[in-house]
Amino acid sequence: MAGVFGGATGTFAPILAVYLAATRPDKYRFTAVIALLLFVGQVPQLIGYATLGLFTRERLMLSAIMLPPAALGFALGTVIRSRVSQGAFAVVVRWALLLIGLRLVIDALL
Repeated sequence: MAGVFGGATGTFAPILAVYLAATRPDKYRFTAVIALLLFVGQVPQLIGYATLGLFTRERLMLSAIMLPPAALGFALGTVIRSRVSQGAFAVVVRWALLLIGLRLVIDALL
């Protein structure tokens, strides 16, 4: 389902995250598996973008500029994950999924 949704919209992460959260892995396995799934999902998307010629100089520069903040966010997330309990992590993931879902519904209605 995530592949069909991702192919149609370019967004497959919410379905993968919901499925993975439903399997209730520990916080380390959750982050490792979701990172792997998102990486694997991005490869065909990036190939498609390159094939369509969507990588302009400006877009590549903006992407390069966003690498340091993304790396900082990754490091901060790793520190936070190591300091929260498994129960708190699960609650945060569920709330994040709820907020993402609400945002998708609101965007679709507007």
